Amino acid sequence: MAPARLPVVDDDPVTAEYDVFITPDLEEQIYLLQYPNRGYKQPYNEAAFQKPLDMRIKSKAGFIEMDVPMHVWANFDKKKGVEWGEAMRKAKDDGSSGFGLAAGFDSGAPPLKRSGRATADQNEDGSPEADVEHLLRRFDDANDKGHVMNKQTLGGQILKDEAGKPIYMLGAFRGHELHLTKVDGIVQMRPQFHHIDALTRVDRATTRREREAAEPPRTAEPRAVHQTIKSTAEGDASHNQENAAAFLRAAHEEPWTKMKYHDEDTDAAYAAYHEKLFVADTEAAPKLKSSMTNEQYLDAISAPRVDPSGRSKKKPLTKKQMAAIDLAEDESDVPGAEQAGPAGTAEGYPMAKNLRSNIPKGDTLVIHDVNTAATSKFAKEVQGNVEVASSVRDVAEKAEIIVTSLPEPSHVKSVFKAMLMPQTLLKGSIPQERLFIDCSTIDPRTSREVAQAAQGQGKFIDAPMSGGVVGAQAGKLTFMIGAPKELVERATEVLLMMGKRVIHLGEQGAGLHGKLANNYLLALNNIATAEAMNMGIKWGLDPAALADMINTSTGRCWPSEVNNPVPGVIESAPASRGYEGGFGVSLANKDLKLALQAAEEAGVQVALGPHARDIYDAVQANPECQGKDFSVVYRHLGGKE
Repeated sequence: MAPARLPVVDDDPVTAEYDVFITPDLEEQIYLLQYPNRGYKQPYNEAAFQKPLDMRIKSKAGFIEMDVPMHVWANFDKKKGVEWGEAMRKAKDDGSSGFGLAAGFDSGAPPLKRSGRATADQNEDGSPEADVEHLLRRFDDANDKGHVMNKQTLGGQILKDEAGKPIYMLGAFRGHELHLTKVDGIVQMRPQFHHIDALTRVDRATTRREREAAEPPRTAEPRAVHQTIKSTAEGDASHNQENAAAFLRAAHEEPWTKMKYHDEDTDAAYAAYHEKLFVADTEAAPKLKSSMTNEQYLDAISAPRVDPSGRSKKKPLTKKQMAAIDLAEDESDVPGAEQAGPAGTAEGYPMAKNLRSNIPKGDTLVIHDVNTAATSKFAKEVQGNVEVASSVRDVAEKAEIIVTSLPEPSHVKSVFKAMLMPQTLLKGSIPQERLFIDCSTIDPRTSREVAQAAQGQGKFIDAPMSGGVVGAQAGKLTFMIGAPKELVERATEVLLMMGKRVIHLGEQGAGLHGKLANNYLLALNNIATAEAMNMGIKWGLDPAALADMINTSTGRCWPSEVNNPVPGVIESAPASRGYEGGFGVSLANKDLKLALQAAEEAGVQVALGPHARDIYDAVQANPECQGKDFSVVYRHLGGKE
């Protein structure tokens, strides 16, 4: 009889997969407008009563501006609004064509001329102060007639593609398809201070007029103007000066082109969205080809695994210092493979690859797994010195640091028994005392027993991880370690070759206690989220609106925000694809039971855990829930799908 296949632990599973399409080049330009000073929950649209009033572009100079309305009856300084509104009106009436960099700082604009007309709202003495006070007394009428600054101008310069820089794309989802459209430029839309420029311009014009009225007219004489532009390179100063002057002239001379704005909830906006941002015929679309391998891609997006502080002066690990065991990437990679006893986790394979990439090239990585097909595949795929050990004992004899990653407590016991018995590991073959790093998620008691068994032959620490297969592939895992302080630096140096963060929680066993506490809370939150969503839907609430409310309130948690159990609420969640993939209910139940066992051993009183365990047991026994993501508890509780 063939032994049963063992479950694979994945704390951060792949939750969704999409077919990717790149849309054809468009005749139109696509610009991504960013609002650094605006929260995403305060959009500029009609629903928020801030639909843009006007949009304009200088395509050659590369500027975009947008006017948005301001609420003048709440949180609004009416006096400043009138002063700035009048300054803007007078500056434009007197010939100013624009303000700021987008207008070339009004380069070459004629001086403000004396206006020959009086405004209908001007007070009898004609002073600016009297004008403001008069308009304030009739504020509503002044606002209607354009004397109040009741709109704000946002603008920015278009940042286009540069060689060697990232290319930005817009992504649009349709079912299990992701359609990408190239962005022609990015614009950070920031508040423009045109009203300050206008006020300054009007003040200067007023001062000049008063001086001209008090002094006899002077004959205009030519003046030499010398502009200086600082440069980091001395020889570039003249060139930069000419370029800057030409740019400002061009920006001033180029007229604004008005753009038509369609609010996001209009039919025209939806029509453009579906027409422009999706590949029409996906069947006929050419296949995308990557210019780099998976390994090259992960290296490209991952930060160098070095100590950024520069405090570490230790040399890279030397030969015979590294070994990894249990590499089975996925049993499905080996057709017909059957495993008994120790088996590798899904993270083990990419973890070992990252180790090989980060240890010195001349060193040898010693590997072992009961799945010989996985080790053979690894040795062929990975560049560098790799030795396939005949047994775990062989690994322990040859290595100074041994990393293990296994699914169950029984597997950890059997592997370490094979490594440590008989107790004759040779110390003379390695320069330092052996360090055993176990990344398995098991019960702390088993981990303690193995640590005691390792005494005399090496030091044992627990380092369960979070990040799953994706994190392991990208070298982004987080490790929670339980170890004496004197071993933390040595262990951290190794673990950062496979991850991005190491959290020291205390002595041996503390890492597992932290991991189980987290997964205990996760299991309870998952049930509570399913019950809360079920209640709200039965009360007639819209599922998406309910989830949005919860995720901006005190009930927010990972099962509600990322892994919502109601189909359709979170498109990428397993619930939206029949609860397939994700964190299996059997694994969630296993971690919950490990946490309850550890709590009982410590004399900790738990009220909710036993009830949650009973629920997960029932979910596992439900034929409609078996093999599904643990959010399927919502289905078990009778939730509407």
